[in-house]
Amino acid sequence: MYAFYAFKYFKDKDILLEVLKQKPDLNFQDNLRITFAMYAFKYFKDKDILLKVLKQKPDLNIQNDDGNNGAMYAFKYCKDKDILLEVLKQKPDLNIQNDDGNNGAMYAFKYCKDKNVLLELLKQKPDLNIQNNFGFTATMYALNDCYHEEVFIEILKQKPDLNIQNYYGDTIAMFAFQYCKDKEILL
Repeated sequence: MYAFYAFKYFKDKDILLEVLKQKPDLNFQDNLRITFAMYAFKYFKDKDILLKVLKQKPDLNIQNDDGNNGAMYAFKYCKDKDILLEVLKQKPDLNIQNDDGNNGAMYAFKYCKDKNVLLELLKQKPDLNIQNNFGFTATMYALNDCYHEEVFIEILKQKPDLNIQNYYGDTIAMFAFQYCKDKEILL
């Protein structure tokens, strides 16, 4: 538990690396059920610290009070390609939904702009048809927020349901024509 407070209140890299050497329980949750790894992804940008945390294999599927898990925190707060690829190597469940219905795949497409990370995520075959509380799917987020032709092509190879509608009546096909600028994908 001491390690949890060290990560919550200290910003000194040397102290935090020393704490990590002692192999603390990274799955301990505070009163909001936030884990050590969640705090690390949210508050630390230091690659060494985050890699040391991931090296100890925290459970990235544990959910907090809002239903968010470690993988969601990583995709939302961490912008380092190597860290995100390491997260994916640990094979978190990308289909776990939070209270808003969002899942790890949705967070990845919404917040991550790195083509290699997104292609690696797609290799894990997340369910691209899961809808959040507003009816949006990971595919809709990809079309809205991602600009990599290879990512779109890989999504289409996984054959998501293009007729799924969000609560505004928009389908994935409509998103494609509205947001996709690449003529090759539209054809």
